[in-house]
Amino acid sequence: MNTQEQHRLGEEFLKRLEVTWVSADVSFVSERPHGAAVSLQSWRDQLTEARQQSVGQPGIYLDRSSTGAGKSYADRAAIERSGRGLIVTPTHEQCHEIVAELRLAGIDAVAFPKRTTQGDSPNCWNEEADVAQAAGFPVVATVCGRCRHRETCCGDKPVPAGYLAAVERAEATDVVVATHKRIEAAGLDPMSGKWPFVSIHEDAIDVLFPSFAVSLNSVVTAQQVVRHVLESPRWLDWLGDDERQNDDGQPVPDPVRVERREALHAFLKHLDGSITMLAGSIHKATQATELPDFAAMQKPSGIEWLLWQAQKELRLAFNGESPWRAILTLVSDTCCRAGVVVTESDETRSGNNGQNTDCDS
Repeated sequence: MNTQEQHRLGEEFLKRLEVTWVSADVSFVSERPHGAAVSLQSWRDQLTEARQQSVGQPGIYLDRSSTGAGKSYADRAAIERSGRGLIVTPTHEQCHEIVAELRLAGIDAVAFPKRTTQGDSPNCWNEEADVAQAAGFPVVATVCGRCRHRETCCGDKPVPAGYLAAVERAEATDVVVATHKRIEAAGLDPMSGKWPFVSIHEDAIDVLFPSFAVSLNSVVTAQQVVRHVLESPRWLDWLGDDERQNDDGQPVPDPVRVERREALHAFLKHLDGSITMLAGSIHKATQATELPDFAAMQKPSGIEWLLWQAQKELRLAFNGESPWRAILTLVSDTCCRAGVVVTESDETRSGNNGQNTDCDS
């Protein structure tokens, strides 16, 4: 068939088609402006004044100005007044753009680094950090403390600087820019307490109220890790170790170690009991259900490292659905709400593989 015949058949095909016009359903009606018109310069002046007045007045302030209204300029004015500030934006690329704008305005700003072991200029040289992060653990708390590259990472010789050195520099800077994900992971309260002015760009819901979803299977797997630490002779000996070596290599009593490991042991028992309650609630749920508040217990230092070591020892994986952040938030945060969402059909209900728990903190 030649080109002319193909063209003729195509036209014939189009003539026989029946055209039906479809109007898509509108899920929402956008809010229309109301009130007297305000000039752009007047609006920017009001925006800047409102930002400046918020300094020293703790609270959550919502700015729904459209793009180009002058929010970045207002941020700079507030930072100049407060002397220190934290700006939170979705991506690392946006972080670097904001840092460049601030520096052009004469403000010394630094972005929190993106940790990377890949490419031509890595700032982390331990691939275990990637595995720990994928498993849902904070890298600094689980890997960095005993990393063989720590001295290099903390030093100023590598170019670019090692990840830990770059983080330390950012935390010591008066004006710092971070991604949404960093603040979600670290928690807004501890991060915002370091800076008197905090500005969160774009959708701030997940930053203010982080949410997690985990399945029953991942919760049960997490409990295997916790019980391994509580039942393994090796880890029980480690938790009960109350001595350290002095400068002469002699064992001496260490009350600080005793206190830390007793706190870890107590929290592990609390964690085990809480997971049992959580798994039971998920298993019994037949419809969407809000879970009662869980007893909260302060999370001890070193718990993430301990759980990571036990998970590695058991060679367990969660296939991209790590429950640790959700579980640890649930049992250590008094401002956490949890509910069960039943997603599987009746045919697949046996085994409860489709039941999830959603946690909002």
